[in-house]
Amino acid sequence: MTFRQAIAVLALALPLAACSDLLAEPYQASTQELRGTWSTGKGGVTLTLTDQGTYTATGAARDAGGDADCLPGLDTGRWYVGNGVTDTTGDVVTFEGSTGDHFRCSFMAKVTKDNKGPQFCLVSDLDETCSGRSTLRRKDG
Repeated sequence: MTFRQAIAVLALALPLAACSDLLAEPYQASTQELRGTWSTGKGGVTLTLTDQGTYTATGAARDAGGDADCLPGLDTGRWYVGNGVTDTTGDVVTFEGSTGDHFRCSFMAKVTKDNKGPQFCLVSDLDETCSGRSTLRRKDG
C-alpha cells in the first residue's frame, strides 16, 4: 500500500469511527445489566431502572417521540426486556407509563453495543433508526 492509499483509507475510516451509531451492533442485554442509571451525558435525558422492574425518567418520553397526551404519565412506570414475561435478555427495552393506555403510552429503547459498551437509543417505533437520536450510556458504573 502506498502512502497516498494509506492516507485515503485513514481519511475514510476516521469519520466512520466517530459515528458510533454506524458501528453499534444490536446487543442482547440482561435485566441485570440494564438496572441502574442511564444518561445522555448532556443532562437532558436520564433513566433509572430499578431491580423491581420500575423506572423513573427525565426527558426520555419526549426524546423518544412519545404521545403528547401521555408525557406526564411516562416519567414513571414499568420496564422490561423482550416479552416482559419469560424473557430475561433482549435488544429492546419497553417502558410503559404509570398512567393511561399502556400500549399507546409507552416508548422503547433499542439496545446496542459499541467499543464503549452497551447503550440505548429511544424510539417510539421499532422501525425507527437510532441515527440522530440521543444515546444513553451507563451513568452509575
